[in-house]
Amino acid sequence: MRGERLAHMDKAAWGNVVFTDEASVELHGTTGRVTVWRRTHEAFHEKCVMSTFKSGRQSLMVWSSISADGVGTMHFCEKNVDGEWYRHILHSEVPFTRVMLGLPQLTNFVQDNTPAHRTKATTKFIKTLRLTELCHPPQSPDLNPIENVWAIMKR
Repeated sequence: MRGERLAHMDKAAWGNVVFTDEASVELHGTTGRVTVWRRTHEAFHEKCVMSTFKSGRQSLMVWSSISADGVGTMHFCEKNVDGEWYRHILHSEVPFTRVMLGLPQLTNFVQDNTPAHRTKATTKFIKTLRLTELCHPPQSPDLNPIENVWAIMKR
């Protein structure tokens, strides 16, 4: 069982774990749902109407990391994250994150199981960065504390 396998890690060992994730953040403070309080005669009053973009919303994909010592770097993704783009993010952000958070060269690493993370090339690349991956079950966001950062950003 996973819990038993990680039970040997003491508090100091958890200090050498970096938790990573991507999240889509809505721009302009809306998820597409808007509530307006108005009187009947104000239906199309300028204060009661909101202009929209083509789809009504815009979002930005963000990658970041955290450890026991704080928040690492953030990477704003210019396109959808596939395996190649994810390796680009790791290549550019992991070295800076290690320095910022004072992480050792051999770092425990947590990521979710999205397809971009599971490609053979990505798995091999993670090893070249001297990251030891800790298994993360699919659809278990509660096990990755960076989800709390995303929740705050999305407020």
